[in-house]
Amino acid sequence: MKKRYSVPLILIGLMIIINIIARFSRPFADFYVTKIFPHISDCISFVSGIFPFSLGEMLTVAAVALVIFGIPLFLILLIFAKGRRKKIATFAGTFALWIICYVTVTETMNCFIMYQCTPFSEKYFPDSHEHTDEEITELYGALIKKCRGEIPPATRLLPESQTHTVLILHESVQSDGNLPALHYRSQLQRRYGKGESSVNGLP
Repeated sequence: MKKRYSVPLILIGLMIIINIIARFSRPFADFYVTKIFPHISDCISFVSGIFPFSLGEMLTVAAVALVIFGIPLFLILLIFAKGRRKKIATFAGTFALWIICYVTVTETMNCFIMYQCTPFSEKYFPDSHEHTDEEITELYGALIKKCRGEIPPATRLLPESQTHTVLILHESVQSDGNLPALHYRSQLQRRYGKGESSVNGLP
């Protein structure tokens, strides 16, 4: 097998194996995150810092341009360049394989392995537990009371449109990864009354 095919295939296979090991061996993932990834991150930061623009954004733009212009160009060449179809198809296949290899390597080394490491809460707060809705509601109430008590008097006299930045409980915000903030807000309204679950007229 030619190197242009074998090298990316070997790298892709290696990344698959690393992902499997990280999935079933948390110590391996932890070792990678603490001992290996910092050096990779330093190298990437050094290289990307050379350019006066975001290298990631440029790669994204290049990928979009490749899809918009590259695929139609490839099809046109296949139709009209009859004598070179095999070479064109070989080049396109090799190019696509290297793109897949790049995505697999970068995502594995920068993301997928770290998804399998010890969570922050388990590492630094081993005695913590998953909080119940009741505990989160109590916390919301305490925070709202604290915010209301720390708002300067002048701020409280501002029009409602100018005080919305003090505290925002938006329905789309997820609380504890399960229930929307609206759920907890309704609990606060029942527990503390509407005045205690809002700031300066916020619902």
